[in-house]
Amino acid sequence: MLETGDMEQLRFAITTGRVMCTEDSDFTDSSFYRFEHCGIAYFPNGNLGIGYAVNALTALYQNETEESMKNSLRYL
Repeated sequence: MLETGDMEQLRFAITTGRVMCTEDSDFTDSSFYRFEHCGIAYFPNGNLGIGYAVNALTALYQNETEESMKNSLRYL
């Protein structure tokens, strides 16, 4: 989905009931909060390894609920 626009990616995440995982700082813009979404997991440092990302997302999955993630932005 590298060529897909931000709003289209967010719409896909919303319609499939998924948390949006991204390194794109555009998703931290408050304009995205006019839509209800399942949450955004943001990795501010794009140079982190895949192991870090997997561990961070696993911890998020284990410690958060669907309700606590709803419409939230988590910096990982």
